[in-house]
Amino acid sequence: MNRRLYLLFPGALLSLVLSVALSQPSESTSSPVELTVLRHENVQDFDRDQVKEVLDEMGRVLRKKDCPDDVPCNVSFKQKGKVGVFTGPNVISSQADFDAIIGLGDRFNIKVVSSIDFCGAFMPSAVACSPVGIPGTSIVVEESFFLGDVALAGVILAHEYGHNRGLQHRPGSLTNLMNPGVGPDSRCINSFESQRIRQRPSAAEAEGVHAAGKHPHPPAELPQAAVLVDPLGTAEAAEANRQEDVKKFVHRVYLHGVPYEQASRYTKEDAKTLLHMLDDPKEQKWWTNIVTTICFIGDESTVEPLIKFVNGGPALESVSSRESRSVLDAKKAACAHMGVIVNKTGNETAYNYLSKIAVANPATLRELKWMPATEAPGGGSVGAELAVAATWGLAVSGKPEAAKTLEKINQQEAVGRPKVQRAANEALKTMPTIRKSGLKKYFTEHHGH
Repeated sequence: MNRRLYLLFPGALLSLVLSVALSQPSESTSSPVELTVLRHENVQDFDRDQVKEVLDEMGRVLRKKDCPDDVPCNVSFKQKGKVGVFTGPNVISSQADFDAIIGLGDRFNIKVVSSIDFCGAFMPSAVACSPVGIPGTSIVVEESFFLGDVALAGVILAHEYGHNRGLQHRPGSLTNLMNPGVGPDSRCINSFESQRIRQRPSAAEAEGVHAAGKHPHPPAELPQAAVLVDPLGTAEAAEANRQEDVKKFVHRVYLHGVPYEQASRYTKEDAKTLLHMLDDPKEQKWWTNIVTTICFIGDESTVEPLIKFVNGGPALESVSSRESRSVLDAKKAACAHMGVIVNKTGNETAYNYLSKIAVANPATLRELKWMPATEAPGGGSVGAELAVAATWGLAVSGKPEAAKTLEKINQQEAVGRPKVQRAANEALKTMPTIRKSGLKKYFTEHHGH
């Protein structure tokens, strides 16, 4: 799986970044922060040398002055013990899955899984997720990013470590480490972030933590009150509000999924551009971002092409395992976020399609020509993943009849669908919040970290 690989910069900004005279990373004089690393039993094996390379880069991201306003942070990291192995959910598709994994092992953990579909909200474009403001360190990350480009992996882990230390996103310059969308050059932090990151994790276990900052106790305040407020500069604020070209927008790594507020501002014409990209095999690694953005735009003329996209494509057995995961994630994103189109337009075609996928309607499943031949009707793992996505699509739709469908799924005793039932249960609990608060507030406040 190699979707959402790099953050693309506008040419002028890239030139500016490359022209900055960069200093060498300072040596860390304090003892390294020790982190245990575990992989799911179905994730490819990796060794201490690979972990060291990533953790060393994570430290360089924080210690090196990478831009004029960057504030170096004297922190380094080292692995504690050997690479552990765990069982449990390998595809994070619900809050329950996230809670199960976040509580594993020693208190300072990086957990590597195959896929993250849920981070505060159902978001298949997410690649990492962490609780915000906890005593310890707990990070869940997808294997293709942990074991992929080392520079990008270092940025992702430093970003997630910042969330553990209580930092929220700081949109603006694309070089900000805490920007919602990052690339290998997103390495700059301000004085507030630097001081927060320098606070070492405590030995206390963080119990009952959730994504999106839903921790029962707020993080400890900084001892120096003077650095509690570090407002966004005028130039950064202007850049944060600027709507970039939609092609550049989807060609970016969004650690916790495509941001709804930005994506929903694009137009019907932008949706047409994205549909053309969805037909281009060369764009495959970006398909998850593309379909998510199409759905967030909310134009019902895209429903039929989206359904065609979910139904079509080559058999998963005919492509590599990495490609099959990337394609499946994109199809799940389409099912999960078509609910946004239903919410905005009331489109019945999209609603009925999601309902049939969620309940494993045999006729609808037969239209999925790419489904593995070994899949049991309605009970296979791939079909279950797609059904989980559709249940969240129903929840986001906000339609009263969607609740009845979810209740029916929750009460079923179908073999091989416990993940679907758990998702339906969580989706039911979420629906009142969506109806009361609206899509923008739901995706903003419940978007995980």
